[in-house]
Amino acid sequence: MSFVVLACTDIRGEKLNVELPFREPPESLAEFYHILERVFRGEENDVRERMAETSMYPSEPFTVSRVQRYEEDTQTWLELNDVCELHLHDQLYVFRRHATKADISTQRDIPAPRRSSYFISCELGLANTVAELKPNLNRPWETSPSPPLPSSVPLRSGASGAPRDENLKTNSGTLQALPLHHTEYSVGVKGKSAHLSTMEHGYSNLSAVREHLSSEQVGVVFAVGDPNHRGYLTLRDFQGILNACEIQFPAKVVEEIYRCFAAERRGEAVMGFQDFQSFVQEFVQTASVAYTRLGVRARQRVIEQEQHDNAAAIDGLQAEKKALEGRLEVVQRQLTRENEREARLRNELDDLRGLDEADYRDQEQRLLDKEVVVFQYRQKLHQEENDYERLVAERRRRKPNASLGKIPVQIGASSYTPREYAVAAAAGRHDTKRSGSTFRGHGASIGASDAGNGREAGVVLRGGIPKRE
Repeated sequence: MSFVVLACTDIRGEKLNVELPFREPPESLAEFYHILERVFRGEENDVRERMAETSMYPSEPFTVSRVQRYEEDTQTWLELNDVCELHLHDQLYVFRRHATKADISTQRDIPAPRRSSYFISCELGLANTVAELKPNLNRPWETSPSPPLPSSVPLRSGASGAPRDENLKTNSGTLQALPLHHTEYSVGVKGKSAHLSTMEHGYSNLSAVREHLSSEQVGVVFAVGDPNHRGYLTLRDFQGILNACEIQFPAKVVEEIYRCFAAERRGEAVMGFQDFQSFVQEFVQTASVAYTRLGVRARQRVIEQEQHDNAAAIDGLQAEKKALEGRLEVVQRQLTRENEREARLRNELDDLRGLDEADYRDQEQRLLDKEVVVFQYRQKLHQEENDYERLVAERRRRKPNASLGKIPVQIGASSYTPREYAVAAAAGRHDTKRSGSTFRGHGASIGASDAGNGREAGVVLRGGIPKRE
């Protein structure tokens, strides 16, 4: 997984924010500063060419003075004192040494980050290739911090001693037949806030790259054949560059081109950096295609790594999604149960609220009052029953001889036995009004004093009217 940091600085009145996708964190702060300087020097050259700047005063190459890191937790800028303080996706601001007013941008906000082709150059080894060219080559540009522009490199003769133009004419039958390989690539990648530019002005503007390669870009191609930083290329190294870029020239043609631009060194024909720049000036399209393909290859490796990381992230998210779906199903079942319980409680609460209404409470109060009244009546009835039982018991204790049950009943001036009285009453042979009033009065005394005798005689007195059972 790549270690990505964002670096912002001011160059020629513009704020540049570049994305630096390291394969792993830098080993030291000096190495990190060196990469930043290489990247922003290349970006500054692009700004100059785009603005067609013709400055009358010397400009010091971009040199890092210090770097600050934005701390999101405290929302402050902190000094970067060690590479151990770097974190993934940190936003950095790079201060330039001896910055002028022309460099400072008036823009306050940091722009969206973008990919820098010069960081890819550093990844391919440009930083060490140019700075570590061997001094024994005795080149006039070896003391310069970066190689000269192609326009300042003098034309050199071939290894055979003849001028280059003459060699080209001599071998025109072979060299004019070399393919130019006009291959169009479109590898711009649109992302959230970054895009991949071409090695010079963006892959989307490939024609501009093929018209001219800067010394930085030439160094990228040169570094492919010189991984050990010797400062020169052998025929095998030169062939390796073409093979790495998948440029298929016949072996004889490659050897002939190499002899045209190589120089003698200790009895051996080698191609130094200046010689390689001369080759680039003559074979502009070949060098452009080689450089573009190297950039595409580098970007492909980055994308493949990002795809691998993204696939792993997708797998992890899918597993997390599956776990969340299982959890969601459990939560939904629990939510359904809680909703049912809520509905049940709501219905129960509505019923309880109905019991608390005024009408219902009045009905209940009337019922309670009735219950009290019934209780009082029951108490009174119980008391009466007790009195009745007591009187009955007392009467039984005082009951006279059973023969008294045959004593005739005296009503008015007539005397009847109970049976005869019942028959006379049924036949209507006596005065109802007189005998009724008399009997009621006399019957009451009988009920009080002779109830036992009446029961033994088979007479039941109900409402004052004798009735034979």
